[in-house]
Amino acid sequence: MGKYYEGDEEVKTETQLIDDFLNRGLVYEDEIDRTNKTITIGNRVIDYGVDGSIGLDPDTVLEPDTGKEEFIAEITTINFQIPDEEGVPENLVGKYMGLAPICFTDMVSDVFEEATIENPEFDVEIDWGDGTTERINRDNYTQYVVLGIGMLEHGYEEFGEYEIKIKGSCDILADIYSIFQDDDEIQARGLGKTKVKQWGTLAPKRLAFALDEIPEPTISSFKNLEFVNFMNSEASSIPEYIFANSPNINSFFRTFENCKNLSQIPQNLFTNCINVENFVAVFYNCSNIKNVPENLFANCKKVISFANAFHNTSLEEVPEGLFKNNTEVISFWSTFENCKLKNIPLTLFDNCQKVKDFNLCFKNNDTLTGEVPKLWLRIPDGEENGYLPSGQYADGSACYNGCVNVNDYLDIPEYWRRDSLS
Repeated sequence: MGKYYEGDEEVKTETQLIDDFLNRGLVYEDEIDRTNKTITIGNRVIDYGVDGSIGLDPDTVLEPDTGKEEFIAEITTINFQIPDEEGVPENLVGKYMGLAPICFTDMVSDVFEEATIENPEFDVEIDWGDGTTERINRDNYTQYVVLGIGMLEHGYEEFGEYEIKIKGSCDILADIYSIFQDDDEIQARGLGKTKVKQWGTLAPKRLAFALDEIPEPTISSFKNLEFVNFMNSEASSIPEYIFANSPNINSFFRTFENCKNLSQIPQNLFTNCINVENFVAVFYNCSNIKNVPENLFANCKKVISFANAFHNTSLEEVPEGLFKNNTEVISFWSTFENCKLKNIPLTLFDNCQKVKDFNLCFKNNDTLTGEVPKLWLRIPDGEENGYLPSGQYADGSACYNGCVNVNDYLDIPEYWRRDSLS
């Protein structure tokens, strides 16, 4: 992660650490190899790189925790009054309901898919912003589900916006807007969006928010994170080092899907995400994205699928080395479908020799010109069988469908330029 600790609080970057060694006369400049992050003293070579964070800016520092960080958010109460129904405490009847984004059931399964935790744990202190403070955990919470969702509920005397503060720990943190993603349903139910002001140190394992702005985390905010979803966010940017201390993430399934205001992808966004296997639909329908950093996936060497990763974006160029380190990939299904690519590097997939699926990969890129990678040649004896897939070899149905302006389009095997998978 490019940082070190001295004691519990002080945080040093690699650059600060080396400067400290030099100032104290512990090493000399000619003993330091800053490129390879090693110090050579006599016959001894010391590697000072942290956590294998190759390529991460060594001056990067996430804000250190002070021990006082709380999750802080602005919530809008639901604009109908809590009904007098069985299971609803009498003292809450007639009040307006507010929902803290701590989930205690698996009601977020539509967002998290297979990543949902059964019976998630939580132990939190909540300041509801109306003078009410309480500690709630799995042993003492009262479950009365008015909307059919599993979130911590509170009755407010008046409808409006309230700033809530939460400290403690929880497994799942998700806002109501992310669970009900249909705008009509949100409007009909009178549900408000949660505005996160500070992530704090709740350190959830699962996270789902649709936000207008994504705040920076502290060093401990996302240390336990395994799955994250910002689908449908209206944020125009992503903090570059938001996942710099999230070593447990193994999937970015639909993480930024439909974030239409995003125009740039930070080059170090996934630098420390070395255990990720799934980038399926990670930027699906991010229609304002026009380019992608070449080293975006350089440290993600376990990835198996990039299916739909950039589907329906405005990508114009693909860097030649984008997938150079992704040797385990099996699927590029629809990865660049409906983009605005001008050309494709001929060596783009040279290091991806395990791929079995190029279906729809470049479909509907009528802006493409020049040559395209002859991916159909990966099929042994392809010419004899019309370049149809055989056994374990790459399937490329409709891979180049609609790419009518590339050189010799009609010379591309029919199976690879057909109009459907059927």
